Amino acid sequence: MKRLFLILIASVLLFGGDALWELRHRLNNLLFSHQMAVISGEPFDAERYRPFEKPFRELGLQEHLRALIAAQSLPEWLKAKNYLLAQLESRAINNEKYKDLVDFGAFDASVTPETLFAARIKKAFVRLEKSDLRSLRQPYDDLYAVTAYLEALGKPVDAQVIEAIEAAIRARERQRFKKALAPLRKLVYSLHAARLDDKAFEKKIKQFLRFNKMVAFDYKNGVEEGKIKIPLEYTEAVMFSARAREILLDIKPNLDAETFEKLVGLYDKISRIIDDKGESADVVKLTKEAKKRLLSATGAKEVRETPAELVAQIEKSLKMMLDAARSGDFKTAEILRIEAYSFFDPDIEQRLIPRDPALSSKLEGLFWDGDGERPGLAYAIGQKDPDLLEDATRHLQTLLADAQTVLETKLSFANALVQSAMIIIREGLEALLVLAVLLSLFKSSRQKRALMGGVAIGVALSFATWWATKKLIALSTSGRELIEGASALLAALMLIFVTAWIFHNTYVKGWVAYAKELAQKAASGGSVALLLFVGFLVVYREGFETVLFYEALGNEAGAKPVLLGFLLGLAIILAAAFALLKFMARLPLQLFFGVTGFFLSLLAVIFTGAGVRGLQTANLLPATPHPVLPPSSWLSSYLGYSPTVETAGAQLFVAALLLGLYVYAKRRPKRGSAR
Repeated sequence: MKRLFLILIASVLLFGGDALWELRHRLNNLLFSHQMAVISGEPFDAERYRPFEKPFRELGLQEHLRALIAAQSLPEWLKAKNYLLAQLESRAINNEKYKDLVDFGAFDASVTPETLFAARIKKAFVRLEKSDLRSLRQPYDDLYAVTAYLEALGKPVDAQVIEAIEAAIRARERQRFKKALAPLRKLVYSLHAARLDDKAFEKKIKQFLRFNKMVAFDYKNGVEEGKIKIPLEYTEAVMFSARAREILLDIKPNLDAETFEKLVGLYDKISRIIDDKGESADVVKLTKEAKKRLLSATGAKEVRETPAELVAQIEKSLKMMLDAARSGDFKTAEILRIEAYSFFDPDIEQRLIPRDPALSSKLEGLFWDGDGERPGLAYAIGQKDPDLLEDATRHLQTLLADAQTVLETKLSFANALVQSAMIIIREGLEALLVLAVLLSLFKSSRQKRALMGGVAIGVALSFATWWATKKLIALSTSGRELIEGASALLAALMLIFVTAWIFHNTYVKGWVAYAKELAQKAASGGSVALLLFVGFLVVYREGFETVLFYEALGNEAGAKPVLLGFLLGLAIILAAAFALLKFMARLPLQLFFGVTGFFLSLLAVIFTGAGVRGLQTANLLPATPHPVLPPSSWLSSYLGYSPTVETAGAQLFVAALLLGLYVYAKRRPKRGSAR
């Protein structure tokens, strides 16, 4: 059927005439324009519907079209639109001439009106149940979509039920709204759906388990003592609970009645707790019970999702994001962008970085501000530009396909070993430079012990944070990025302080006097607390993420090549550190202090870029791309660079500050001894 359909499209393109799938696409765009006109109160030219007169007339839809054109208020228009589309699909799907007017994305030879429309109804009803009623457009749209498709199936909803729901929406009374939905909910849950084959059922179970898990930790992060602590996390908990409920409706035919009713009952309780901002511990308990019951009833096992399944889920979220943006709902589009990113990070990103860090960096950039070549999703949504968003999404999907290919390629022993070595070399390079410079600068054994003690604490806390996120707490994407960004900025601040201290003591006191002062302090070992803190920060800011990368690589390649690669990379790092220490020890004193100041200044700039980038990814700072800022995967990986105004601006500010401190110190008259 699909092959025949493609031949039909090719024939239409070759021999002229409007393809029906193109006509449907044009109708969707026209309806969007008409909706915007109704919302803004502007006149709309009804002649724009003229190309559709013939199919509408032959399908008996003239009355529905007239109702659409005559609608004055937004609820009236949304009702007319949904009834027009439902009747269009109902009549076209059984009409050979106009069958391809149906949305062919969900159409194949096995589709019946009931299975096709049941899917539409369930998705719309789940969204309707979760409506917060602050914006009335979406609940009206979903309500009329549900009732229109039910009527198309020959199951019209009682007018009094619809009126009660409409009244509750207008009044924005959440409890009244939930009560009014009860009769409609019963009708929706009674719909017949096709039984899923084993492969599709397994896929749905994986998706349910993911959403079920995300409901718990997003709600736990988002709500505290009955109040919303992080709005984004709370909103995601609401959305993921809707996704989980939607999947339950999809798998209903594969479950026995008791299991289905029990799972729905559990999610009714979860929804009430989320609505009332109740105890997060109760949500965690209920989601664990839902997982246990589903696995017990189906005999399924919790299996890690494949790269293809993850990419498919991301693309589903991206499609819904584009649909929301095209309808003018950019708030929902932003939530769906974050949802798509939550599948990319950590599931794909952490598995991709060891294999192809450049591709991972480009993908992450496109989810946010952009990759330098083109703006990213966050920027396009911020600009409220659907066309720009569609272009960014297409490019992102192309790179996601590349990422899927990379992740599906089986790693050889040698390949895994090399990638393991590169992780510690790449992630440890910045820490190596800081530690080598400071070890060569401070001479006392007490100072060196303090510095290495900070390193040991950083390593230990990296593993402790990883263990805690696995066993005790659920660290969200934004939470992880916040840890990395904040620790990087703190490290940058410490390095600026140390560098300013070096400039002052070297150029204001005189470098010879400063060298004597260091020698005199060697016994007492000053600056111990500062060195301890710097040692901790430079390791911890990369350590936690490095542990996650090794875990991801170990899951795919096995422990032996990963361990050998780590030891090889560590040996290279230590050899480089030894060489650097020897090199710096042989420099003349004045040149030594100059090189030290340069290295620390460079690292302060790197940490500043990485810190701002982390806070942008945690959604705490804006990210504004600029065409003047070039993309560079190398600069991003090794200099903390990102082609955004905020990141590049912060790095330029720190560079200018350190340069200013250097010039100021050089020009001030020296105290103490002369050169």
